[in-house]
Amino acid sequence: MILGLSGGVDSSVTAMLLHRAIGKNLTCVFVDNGLLRLNEAQQVMEMFGDHFGLNIVHVEGEQRFLDALAGESDPEAKRKIIGRVFRGSVRRRSAEAGRRQMAGAGYHLP
Repeated sequence: MILGLSGGVDSSVTAMLLHRAIGKNLTCVFVDNGLLRLNEAQQVMEMFGDHFGLNIVHVEGEQRFLDALAGESDPEAKRKIIGRVFRGSVRRRSAEAGRRQMAGAGYHLP
């Protein structure tokens, strides 16, 4: 199972619950969007990979996100763009790994 992991509360809780339920059958995909706090990507990778033992893949997506957000000033539009690019990044990584199933992401839709 593939899970998009942002490092936020919702996806973190989802990752931990799925990890408890299915263990190593879960692969988390953490997409670095370039909008995180200093060292936050490294902290997410260390916490979930090293500390909690989750199978986690780090995807560098900064340029993809910044290109998609260029020129947009509306907060709601930005939120939708970030969500779309995040999901696309996770799907691409899943396809590269030969996996077509995506468990989802731990967030709610408006």
